[in-house]
Amino acid sequence: MDTQTLPHLNAVQLTAKPNYRSGYLLLFLCLLLSGSALFYLDAVLPLRDLWFYNALLTVPWRNWLLLPAHLLFPGLPTLSVLPGVHRVRPSSMTIPWLETGLLLPGFCFLFTGYLLAVRYLPRYLSQRGIILSTLLLGLLYILIPVATSQDLFSYIAYARMLFVYHFNPLVLPPTAIPHDIIYRYIYWVHQPSIYGPVWVWLCGILLEITLHMGFTHVASMVLMLRLFSLAMHLGSVQLIWSISGYMQRTTPYSASSQQQRIRATLAFAWNPFLLFEAAVNAHVDITMLFFVLLSVWLLLPHMRYPILSTALSAFMLALASSIKITLIFFIPGLLLFLFLRYMQRWTHISLALLAYGGTLLLLYVPFWDGGKILDVLSINPGAFHAINSPYAVFVYLIAALTGSSVLPQAVSAASPIEHIAHSVSMALLGLGYLALLFLALKTWQRQILFPALLRWMALVWLFYCALGSPWFWPWYIVTFLGLYALIEAGSVEHGPLARLFRLPLTVRLLSFSSLCVYCFVSFAPAMNFVAGLKHFTWGDLAGAWLWLVPLLGLRPSALPRLRRARQGTGYPKEDAPTMITGKNNIISQ
Repeated sequence: MDTQTLPHLNAVQLTAKPNYRSGYLLLFLCLLLSGSALFYLDAVLPLRDLWFYNALLTVPWRNWLLLPAHLLFPGLPTLSVLPGVHRVRPSSMTIPWLETGLLLPGFCFLFTGYLLAVRYLPRYLSQRGIILSTLLLGLLYILIPVATSQDLFSYIAYARMLFVYHFNPLVLPPTAIPHDIIYRYIYWVHQPSIYGPVWVWLCGILLEITLHMGFTHVASMVLMLRLFSLAMHLGSVQLIWSISGYMQRTTPYSASSQQQRIRATLAFAWNPFLLFEAAVNAHVDITMLFFVLLSVWLLLPHMRYPILSTALSAFMLALASSIKITLIFFIPGLLLFLFLRYMQRWTHISLALLAYGGTLLLLYVPFWDGGKILDVLSINPGAFHAINSPYAVFVYLIAALTGSSVLPQAVSAASPIEHIAHSVSMALLGLGYLALLFLALKTWQRQILFPALLRWMALVWLFYCALGSPWFWPWYIVTFLGLYALIEAGSVEHGPLARLFRLPLTVRLLSFSSLCVYCFVSFAPAMNFVAGLKHFTWGDLAGAWLWLVPLLGLRPSALPRLRRARQGTGYPKEDAPTMITGKNNIISQ
């Protein structure tokens, strides 16, 4: 939705118009800087000893895709053009460390262009400019010939199992199709799909479209998934723009608030980490976020029939939960929101529960297979092991100091130290989640309801990522980044995080550290032990890097401020309860 559709903007005349000629030049320079960084990454990522995965190099025009690597690094070997995973173990660690050293500056270069754009472009850009420039950048990301995660190959395998062979991918592992062209690309061949039926069906529909167009190659499906995921990212950008527009209707229009809305939307749209996960790795979390934001959008009272809006919102959240079931954490918050909004009437709550539970039931019944679908929990490594989390640093460090081995013979069994880590994480997650629910029950009636819901959802998901998931990969935070973009765009950042951290700096640092985790999973850090610590590699520090870098945004006076804030009324001055009345208040109604 464009700003011109907001009725209260028509009464405001800006005294000075921005110099659009300078704006076009600045936009061109920012795009040029980001494009140059992507050209550099195009050259680095296909280098062989990083051990990333061949995504597009089986196409006839692969020489064009490898041209940046041949131009910038003519002496370094590139990834094999053969299909599947073909890795050559280097004879020494010199080249792998060199390649990892080249990758980190590429990410820094990319984020530098991004931060400059977020700082200087908002005064010149419109919503249409954000969408078009994001589309242009996304197409450049799509052409990166490798993937840093193998998950998109698993997506293709599960889709082929369902649509080509008519197998149940939520029960059977890819070993059921060992002769298929996708099999050699997959790492988790013994694991059924941990993703829900919605994602399998979406990937299957994309597969059918690709096959009907006459493309049977794996690279064709990779491109289709990347294009679809980029479209989901652009859809999320549009939803953030639309939702933030409704949120700003509660306050008088000002040029600064509108510029804040543009800055937050641009920060989300151009985020290199999000674009990388959408247009390179095509991770499922990008699509999941779109459904979450669509569910939030339907909670805004812009529809004529609130009952229909409630049912559709719960339905969209059910679709998102049918991609990853962990989104069930949001349901209690949604029910409390409906309970308070509609004056403790149970009609909307009952309808939301019926729509959510009924949708999940209808989607999972065809794949249930007598309860065999639950067997995936017993062979899912995320339920037993630790990686890329604070728990993983602790687990591998203790194992190194005691001289014990962490990894057991079976993937579906945890070592004793991992079992302790998972027990601690479950306890912390349960206690933290109950505390956040109690906080919502205590404070939501004294706050503007819709921003309170957004802050609560963002905190719940961040807590789950930081302390509730010993098995962690950086793309898990995509949902948090989308929810935070709404908070930033609506200028409602006051809350626990804002009192402890300098926002949005901390969130930008979290995006940067998440993208740089791919440096830790490259060959050299993953295979080199830290001096004096057997079984502890440099790659095991990924969890520390990911969560310590954002702590650079911690406010030096955060704890004293919190102690002072608890005195008296119990609220800091900037977070004092705010009541907005009147029939035009669409946020709290």
